[in-house]
Formats: sequence, C-alpha cells, structure tokens
Amino acid sequence: MNQPIHHKLKIVIMESPYYTLRDNMLARELFGKVLGSRLVSYLKSYPENVFPLSTEDFFSHHIIICEDYETKLEPIYSFKITLNEMCIKYGTTFPIVDMLQKRYHGQFEFKKLEKFVNEKIANVSNFAYFGSRSKTVERSLTKEESIFLFHLGLMALVNASHYFNITEFILFGVLNNDAYKYCEMMGMKKVINNTVILDSLGSCSAYVLHKEKFSDLAIKTSQEYSKYWNNRLHISVEDYLAHSYKMTG
Repeated sequence: MNQPIHHKLKIVIMESPYYTLRDNMLARELFGKVLGSRLVSYLKSYPENVFPLSTEDFFSHHIIICEDYETKLEPIYSFKITLNEMCIKYGTTFPIVDMLQKRYHGQFEFKKLEKFVNEKIANVSNFAYFGSRSKTVERSLTKEESIFLFHLGLMALVNASHYFNITEFILFGVLNNDAYKYCEMMGMKKVINNTVILDSLGSCSAYVLHKEKFSDLAIKTSQEYSKYWNNRLHISVEDYLAHSYKMTG
C-alpha cells in the first residue's frame, strides 16, 4: 500500500536545463520524468496534438515537487518560471504574447495585452511567465492528499517568486480545470476581462492573470508549509559553470 504523499517529499529547483542537463545526471533524470508526467497529465485534459515541451522549457527554472524514495525522486507536481531576460538572451518572444499573437494579432484586446506586457517588461525587474503547471494523474490521490498538494504547490510558487526576486508575473488561468479560481485566490487579477483561446493547449479557454501582490491566504500558506521549501534540493546553473570553469581553466 502506498504511503500518503506527505510521508516524505522533496522540492527540487532545477535551473535552466539548457545548462544543467549537460553534466548533471539527476537533472537529466528529473527533466525526462517531468515531461513524461506532464504529457500524461495533459492527455487527461487536452487532445493528442498538445505537446508538453516548448523552447522556453530549456531556459526556464523548473519547480518540482517529488516523492522521495531515498534511492529515487518521482515528480508529482511541477511548474516552470520563464524570466523575460532569458527570452531576450535566447531571442524568443515572451510566452504570453507568443502563444496568442497568431490568433489575435491586430485585435484590440491583444493590443491591450501586448501593451500591458511591454510596460511590465520595461518597468518591472525580473518580470516572468509562470506556466506548465501539472499534477500527477498516475498516482491515485485522496481528497486530503489533493488539498495538501494544492497547498504545497501554492507555497512553492510564493517562495520561488521570492527566491528569484520576481515581484510580478503573468500566467494563463485555464477554465477547464478551474485553474483561474486557484490563481484568483492567490491574489491575481485579470489583465483583460475576456477569456482567450489557447491553440497550443487544444483551443481551451483561459483568463490572462497578473500577480502584483499575493493574497494574505497565499502568504499564510507559504509560511505554514515552509519546512518543505527550506529542505529543498537545488540544481543550479552556477554549479555547472563552476565545474566547467575548473575543467577548462
């Protein structure tokens, strides 16, 4: 019989896989597992032509909640953080704009959204996109475990924002799994009143949501579950760069 998911958990920060996949065996293992888990999760909600991997996955930071079996880590929840500065570095369009411009280019609401994003990029340091949130569907969870994992995911999001000095970010609150309600509970606000259609997610509908300030509930939750964050594992780009320097220096 499986132990409850909160029996032993480990939060992992995996920075830019473009670097960390080069020489870190754990990064290679977890990246593959996260993509596999994300794919299976997506297939429960979206059609076959929705893919779990995009270019920004390689230069985003991945926050992964794993069950810790001592000899292996099994991801059960994850999301990614894409900083605008990394989009600039690698010559890609900021995700929110990139995912909507083909369908909505030239339309009034898209121009309003694009203006909002450009103003944030110009005036907010470390402006970011949070995306690819997925929860395991391969592990049977009780109602209590699902609530616990929701709180843990919320805690990880708040703490990751503080860790990477992200004061404001933007994301899609998808309607088909009530993600927008979860986001509004965190204190996020709609950028535009209308929903948008995400072609990359099987034409599902979503709100574009912006976080400027976390709700009291989000902050309280992050404090209550902080022991998991304090015991996190960090796979950092600095470790790769330091190792690379020693090898070549």
